[in-house]
Amino acid sequence: MKKVLLFLLVVVVAISCKKENRIERNLWKKDGEWNIKSWTETSTSSQYPEDNYSETYVNFGTFKFNKDGSGSMTYNDGNSAYAEQITYENTENSLTIFDSDGDGTIFDMTWEKNEMTLSLKESETYTSYDPNTGEQVVVNYTYDVSIDCEKK
Repeated sequence: MKKVLLFLLVVVVAISCKKENRIERNLWKKDGEWNIKSWTETSTSSQYPEDNYSETYVNFGTFKFNKDGSGSMTYNDGNSAYAEQITYENTENSLTIFDSDGDGTIFDMTWEKNEMTLSLKESETYTSYDPNTGEQVVVNYTYDVSIDCEKK
């Protein structure tokens, strides 16, 4: 019985590593360039309506992934284009992107051969002073990002 369980564990680990490696190779193969088809950001605050927004950017830019774990992100902000050097790491279900300062953001990732969606959901609850009432209020804040990408 123990041998069967050990065998099944080895098979499961091998299959997950295999998918992780396929994703990694697919990120950088064929020049490693991915179009950012859409980038959607949503922010909500229970106390501060000025923090509430939802924006979607279409054809926002590109990611470039290199075999050595380096890369770049180029995005368009109106009439200007910006580029940032990045490094990255992936698992079967996540992609971590490090900016040029070394700060990393872990995105949940859904991946199909030449398409991937990166998503990030953050929430925070904190207490803040409300100048209108002169009292402390509890603020619930959420920030969501969804990035749909397609291999060039």
